[in-house]
Amino acid sequence: MFSADLACGCIEIFPHDNSFEFQDLCGLASRENPNRGYLFVSKVLGKHFPVRPSDMRAVYDNISAKITDLVSDEPTLFLGMAETAVGLGHGVYESFIKSNAHRSVTTYVHSTRYSLDKSHLNYCVNESHSHAKCHYIHKTKYDDLYTTLVLIDDELSTGSTFVNLIEQVLKTKNSIKRIVIGSIISWLSDEKKKKIKKLFPLKSIEFVSLFSGEFRFTANESFRPVLPCGSETIAECPVVVACSLGRHGIEGPIGSEVVRKTVDQIIENSNLVKTKTVSIVGTGEFLYLPYLVALEIESKGFDVRFQSTTRSPILVDGIIETKILLNDVYEQNVPHYVYNLDVSCSQVVFLYETKQKHQVFGNSISHYNLEYGKNDCIVYRLG
Repeated sequence: MFSADLACGCIEIFPHDNSFEFQDLCGLASRENPNRGYLFVSKVLGKHFPVRPSDMRAVYDNISAKITDLVSDEPTLFLGMAETAVGLGHGVYESFIKSNAHRSVTTYVHSTRYSLDKSHLNYCVNESHSHAKCHYIHKTKYDDLYTTLVLIDDELSTGSTFVNLIEQVLKTKNSIKRIVIGSIISWLSDEKKKKIKKLFPLKSIEFVSLFSGEFRFTANESFRPVLPCGSETIAECPVVVACSLGRHGIEGPIGSEVVRKTVDQIIENSNLVKTKTVSIVGTGEFLYLPYLVALEIESKGFDVRFQSTTRSPILVDGIIETKILLNDVYEQNVPHYVYNLDVSCSQVVFLYETKQKHQVFGNSISHYNLEYGKNDCIVYRLG
């Protein structure tokens, strides 16, 4: 058993028989959110906690291998959940197609908190405990072909969000016969899994995870967090976000040319040294391509940590040791944060999407450099 006393209350962890230890995959913290006080903070996701890119790749490969054992050679749609599992879903998808190159049409799409072209919108799914409840999911090129649906999230507590999602998907994709639900952490009991399967008796549903167990949360009754202003915003934002990396679906791996070009520029222009840790930071839902850059820099012998900014409001508590507020690069007045960034010794490189505005993000980084007395925090645009 593992337990932690937090501002929100006490959490006790009761593992099942797993190949991975809970403490190697995850830590605990308190949300700045009245909907749910506790938060399982992944140590291998590249979001709220800095992680070696090679460790992220190992997680992708492990989950992909479990999915491969369950999926036949049939048109398959992978779907990752924003914001946290956008990169996880993409990484598992790419690991899958690289080890299953002979298979039929395979597409990756991720949900988004940005409402894009409404003509491409498939459905909106509600995540009741989240700071930003609505997930937009847009159409993909082969929506009428898929017979297998693979859903990816970092952590499953009750499964209710995925139940809502499956109901929505089946309204528009009658061809789906098989569903695989993959995660790093799963708290679903066998009884809960059976109940979910009974909701969809005509479908084959399987679950895979790297860690499973049960937890008990005893709330601190005096804990009364307030959601920061703007956190719930779901933006009408057709201009400043790109669709080509998964919001409208993607088939096949991301090309390596843009990754190599960016890595060469960073190494040449940023005076990176192998004796210092290099922090590569993605922005919001733009996580997977910056991760690939971080992985490539690590392969050249640098000590690299990867993470990304997030709109998730978390208290400095438990595994969350530092919290930096940044301007909203998407210009929607939504607070964005970086957690556990080592400002004392790291060389920091922020990467952002092509359609985001450099001036907005640059102003935010200038403020960061001034506040922390740094001059080696830089910004690069990808794409």
